[in-house]
Amino acid sequence: RLSFRMVSNLSLTANFVPNPFLNVKGTYNGLFFVPGCATNESTGFFNFNLTDRGTYTASVQLGGKKYPASGTLDLEGFGTNKLSLTKTSFVQVAWSVELHGSNTISGAVSNGVWTAALLGDRAPNYVAPINSPWLGKYTWVLPGQAGSTNIPAGDSFGTLSIDRKGVATLAGTLAEGTKISQSVPVSTNGHLPFYVSLYSGKGGLVGWLTNSPAEDFSGDVCWIRPALTSLKIYTNGFNYLTNFASSTYRQPAGTTNRVILVTNALATLSDGAFQTPLTNEVFLTPNNKVLLTNSPRLKSFSFTLSSGLFSGSYLPAGATKSIPLNGAILQRGNRASGFFLNTNQSGRVTFEAVP
Repeated sequence: RLSFRMVSNLSLTANFVPNPFLNVKGTYNGLFFVPGCATNESTGFFNFNLTDRGTYTASVQLGGKKYPASGTLDLEGFGTNKLSLTKTSFVQVAWSVELHGSNTISGAVSNGVWTAALLGDRAPNYVAPINSPWLGKYTWVLPGQAGSTNIPAGDSFGTLSIDRKGVATLAGTLAEGTKISQSVPVSTNGHLPFYVSLYSGKGGLVGWLTNSPAEDFSGDVCWIRPALTSLKIYTNGFNYLTNFASSTYRQPAGTTNRVILVTNALATLSDGAFQTPLTNEVFLTPNNKVLLTNSPRLKSFSFTLSSGLFSGSYLPAGATKSIPLNGAILQRGNRASGFFLNTNQSGRVTFEAVP
């Protein structure tokens, strides 16, 4: 609708152009962060909903809070918002929807001191009987830093399930005991914006995961943990850049198919309280029972075949109470790994074939 004042001898000319938003309307999801393992204040997630008239509503998640935004894109696909975080602080958000078929959105988020690059993908719309090419179950691990006492040495782990519409549901446990979860669509190119706000909005996980035939979903992930004396371990905090690794998971059929192709295996505990690794010789039966053939302190070890996770326990020297072990199988790598927690450190547990 255009409004104008009608006066004598007025001449109007109307120029019509194709609607640029018809083919790009939809929902976009993505991330913004400063390259490298940056600070929590410059890291976040966004959701952007675009109509065929160029109007949009958005939600920007920053520091554990969500800030709404709305507006209208110009005919080139550009728009801006100024979001008030507090009475005295704000961020400027620039949006740029690509109008020529790439199904992407880009831009920036800035508070005047830092500027974070913004990038996202349009959520696909699969109509039955067409399913998402990423449909299935996966397991994943986020490796710790071996030998470190300031960063967890154990491997964080979990599951990833993608439904026929391409919505990924991720759940797991970080190697210092924090539970995490996320639900977000995977793009048609196999891109998954991984973001979880942690520690009451003072930290989190952020990174792009991409599916490839060689590695399933993988990518660099930044783990930001603040310095908080209220946390039981790693109270000094850390910023740790690591690589997310995953594998498709297929539950073994019948009672004679091993969940991983291992017979004689080693269950090894390292770091944590161990100056040298504790190696336990075990045997995996055809029906996936773990026999503790030569395990001086390993008290139990078992696989949950429905999920691809494992659990167990070991008894520290001189102790009377066992400590839990937990982790995930990576069938692609024919191994499993996870973590255990001692009083103030995280250690790593691995399960793999005898060399």
